[in-house]
Amino acid sequence: MKTRYLFYFIFIFVCNIHSQSKKNVLDDYYEKLRLKTEKTEVDKMMIESYDASKNENFKKATQFYEIRDFDMALKYYSAALNELNNDFVIDRYYGCINSRGIYYSQTMNYNQAIQDFTKYLNYMFRKYYGQELGPIAAEVYYNRGNCYANLKNYNIAIIDYNEAIRISINCINIDNNKDILKKQLPSIYNNRGICYTKMDDYQSACRDFQLSLDNGGSEFTRMNITKYCQ
Repeated sequence: MKTRYLFYFIFIFVCNIHSQSKKNVLDDYYEKLRLKTEKTEVDKMMIESYDASKNENFKKATQFYEIRDFDMALKYYSAALNELNNDFVIDRYYGCINSRGIYYSQTMNYNQAIQDFTKYLNYMFRKYYGQELGPIAAEVYYNRGNCYANLKNYNIAIIDYNEAIRISINCINIDNNKDILKKQLPSIYNNRGICYTKMDDYQSACRDFQLSLDNGGSEFTRMNITKYCQ
């Protein structure tokens, strides 16, 4: 029995040494990375993500994010930002806001969802100033458009759908997340078409339902064509 306990403690001791050794190797690697005269964007991101992984507030934020407690996650992401203030943590902070917006929209808290989607889009405008927004922005515009449609603000919803379609087509043309956007595009056309029916613009609605169908729209789109366009 004593021998068994002795082996157990030796095993724990060796594991601790190995873990500490691994930690020292990582610390040395990232320290050398920091000392590089010219750093690439990948180098910068790796350093910032490593720093975040060691921050206690960031760790807590990640834990709360994983259980979908977005308010608590944002509290700790904010605290981590006060200590680190790097782009990796900022991305996670605003990504959490977007996720909270999705949660609000799923629970029909549309006004709160719109506020979060707008915050996230404003962040993307600042981050990619002067550049074309990517596929995530298309999804956020689509989600915000759905919220406006559910609140019967059809004109504003159509503006968001227009932007979601424009960005999606641009990304598809340059092969940026093409497969994902091709799946989303029929739903955007269909939902914009529904908004047009609410405004008695059946010509525009039918055009969108056909575009949805042409891009792989569902049986629901066929039903809309039957209902409004025949």
